[in-house]
Amino acid sequence: MSDDVLYEWERLPEYRATQQLARSTGRILTSLPKRVRLMIGRTMLRGPILIARGIAGANAELPPDEELTTHERELFRTSALEAIVLLRDAYRLLRDGRIGSQPDLLVALDLLERIEAGLRSHQPRAA
Repeated sequence: MSDDVLYEWERLPEYRATQQLARSTGRILTSLPKRVRLMIGRTMLRGPILIARGIAGANAELPPDEELTTHERELFRTSALEAIVLLRDAYRLLRDGRIGSQPDLLVALDLLERIEAGLRSHQPRAA
C-alpha cells in the first residue's frame, strides 16, 4: 500500500480492507457464470464503493464552517454497515451454492468482518 494518502481516513484499517474487498469482488465477479453475474453483479460492484463512501463520510475532514453534524456522520457509517449486510448475504449465498471462486469468497467474507468491526469500533468524528 502506498503511503501517498490525502485524507487521514485513508489510513484506517477498515478503509484499507475495503480496497482489498474491491479487488476480491472483481475476482469473484470474473469467476461467476454470466447469468449469475447479470443478476447480482451490479450490487456486488456497488458494495465496496458504498462502504468506502461511508467510511469517508463518517470521518471527513472539513473546514470548521462546513463541518458535518454527528448525525450526518452516523448516517454515512450506517450506510456502510447496510452495504456490508447486503454483500455478506450475497457472498454467503454464492459460497453455500459453491458458485464462483470459493477462495476469493472466503477472503471477501473475512474482509467484511474486519471492515464491520472497524466501523463499529471507530465512532464517527465529533462535529
